[in-house]
Amino acid sequence: MNAYKGKNEFFSTIWNVSPDPYWICRPEGDDFIVMALNPAAVDAFPGAKEGFSLAQALGSGAEAVMLAFARCMDGKVSVTFDYSDQRAGRERYFRAVIVPISTAGGKVTRIWGTARELTDLLEARKRSEDLVQRLESEVRERTAMLLAANEELAIANVELKKANDRYQDLALKDALTGLANRRAFQEAGVREFSRAQRYGRGLALVLFDLDNLKRLNDEHGHPSGDEAIRRVGRVLAEASRGADLAARLGGDEFALILPETDMDKAVSLAKRSIDALSDELLDPRDPESPRIGASAGVAVFHLSDTAFDDLYARSDHALYRAKNRGKARVEGEKAG
Repeated sequence: MNAYKGKNEFFSTIWNVSPDPYWICRPEGDDFIVMALNPAAVDAFPGAKEGFSLAQALGSGAEAVMLAFARCMDGKVSVTFDYSDQRAGRERYFRAVIVPISTAGGKVTRIWGTARELTDLLEARKRSEDLVQRLESEVRERTAMLLAANEELAIANVELKKANDRYQDLALKDALTGLANRRAFQEAGVREFSRAQRYGRGLALVLFDLDNLKRLNDEHGHPSGDEAIRRVGRVLAEASRGADLAARLGGDEFALILPETDMDKAVSLAKRSIDALSDELLDPRDPESPRIGASAGVAVFHLSDTAFDDLYARSDHALYRAKNRGKARVEGEKAG
């Protein structure tokens, strides 16, 4: 008896202090009558009162709940279902479990139920999903911005490369003739000299100087002198092979760097270039126009050379002799 009384006190305590709502209903016709509600159920479902039917207690939300109660009673099994209602303009969500209570003969006479409110949990989940969506949207926007920035950077890099290429052209090309300038000539000369020295290969250097450029400038003006310089540039560019380098060193001085070339071939190329220049009229429309003339000095690499300047000095001395021996001629370096 005392054990029975103790159990009643235990269940009575749970009934009264549990934060979860409990209730007991009995079937009556097509409805169910509320028989008992614990304090948490009264708070959770203010529309429900003892003696009320589910239809009265739940109003428009009763249909889905009554279907669950009917499954519980007819199937004599526990049923879990979700339920929602409106209170003070706020949608509230519950997950309910109902259990059939049967007689010894198996007839369901009561249904006991409990519920757990999920409103805060679902709202937190919704806030989390909204936050994830906002973050994903921001990521997409930032990604689009990054892609656009990368595209702009790629365009800027292309423009920068073009600018660098233009700068290199300006830095290494002569503006008047389009040939290599003195800086490019010097770099190529050192490079080809090192290759010839390392592998014992042939290398020739031809220096050119226009004859009587000062007279052309004085008698026909500097534009005529510039035109003569451009003509020399075209002739030397046409005479150059793929590995050769034609350069304007400044004023009326020009040069050809000829890799894999001996003295005979270099002298022959220099003569052909001077002959071609001698056929050029300063003004092709005027048969009386003066002809472009030039002199050249040739030197070739020797194993005793220590620097490109050695080759340059001998070629310059040969050019000096050509100028002093009547101009419009080619002189090779002196033997020995």
